[in-house]
Amino acid sequence: MLGLLSFTSCDSSKTKEAEGELETVSGSIIKLSEEQKRLAGIKLSSPQLRQISETLQLNGYLEAPPQNIISVTAPLGGFIKTTPLLQGMHIHTGDLLATVEDVAYVQLQEDFLTTREELNLARLEKERQTILIQGDASALKNSQIANSKVNQLLILEKGLSEKLRLCGINPEKLSPENLSRKIEIRSPANAFVKSVHMNMGKYVGPQEVLAELIDSDHLHVELTAYEQDIDKIKEGQRFQFHMVNSPEKTYEGHVYLVGKALSENRNVQVHGHLDDEESSFMPGKAVSALIELKNDSLMSIEASAVFIMNEKPYIFKQTNKNEYEMLEIEILKTSVDYIGFRRSDSLSDQSTIAIEGVQALKGMLFNTEEE
Repeated sequence: MLGLLSFTSCDSSKTKEAEGELETVSGSIIKLSEEQKRLAGIKLSSPQLRQISETLQLNGYLEAPPQNIISVTAPLGGFIKTTPLLQGMHIHTGDLLATVEDVAYVQLQEDFLTTREELNLARLEKERQTILIQGDASALKNSQIANSKVNQLLILEKGLSEKLRLCGINPEKLSPENLSRKIEIRSPANAFVKSVHMNMGKYVGPQEVLAELIDSDHLHVELTAYEQDIDKIKEGQRFQFHMVNSPEKTYEGHVYLVGKALSENRNVQVHGHLDDEESSFMPGKAVSALIELKNDSLMSIEASAVFIMNEKPYIFKQTNKNEYEMLEIEILKTSVDYIGFRRSDSLSDQSTIAIEGVQALKGMLFNTEEE
């Protein structure tokens, strides 16, 4: 116990010194007491045959597809009277985006109501001419004229009705008593406000974008692959990714589409779909992804068991109770969670390997050698 306490108090400096002086290590063995083993937090596991994927790391961003980007406009233009929008705000379907005022909206409503009255009158005339048509050639002609007039007004009424709906006005509820010079522009989806290009009192034309919204219900990952890696990437391949500023949490998805044209920088875009989306996902966030390229069935161990020293990979194998030997391994393939290695006489699926407490074992071994 005293020996262990002495080790933990000087581990940081002595271990670094020992690693710096060490040139080759092979067959190094350390034996622990039960208490030392407990304090080191050692956990053991045995190698298993697993499907190990070769991986390719790509960087990119969370993005919204074009169909999820909404440009907000005023159908006939006008003056901005109110808007509650702020960049980054989350809004829901039906929320008010802006109130726009212009005489054009009054004129449109007036034209619709006038046309509707004319249509009612034309229908009455059509009915009257239908009654008078019996055996009278002139009445037949008048009836045809009346019928044509009704059809023309029906077309005009329908067109004006659709224009009103584009402006957010319900033609079924419109009457001479509720004519308004204002229209309300409302959100068509749950979305985030990407940008706002309007302010109170500003006049905007029908072609001007008042704000841009992003429907974040279906974000995707847009990754950049360079020319030498393009042939390795196929549609349907799985990938794991994390936010660049939050590497501790990973998410999964699959490659949906690989670009077919090289950019000026000799790269293509790889479009990835996500398995699950979280409310914390926001367009524009930088991500790092590992794409699984090819599966091989290999003897493997948890990645946490392997450490690098003098640019060579090693593990700690249990040789007897509480006795551990440091062995160099030959790595064949590395995945996110596991490392595939070549079998040997000293390392097989019957071996017991430390997968936790590895750094403690390493420090104790070299601390002991130095002393």
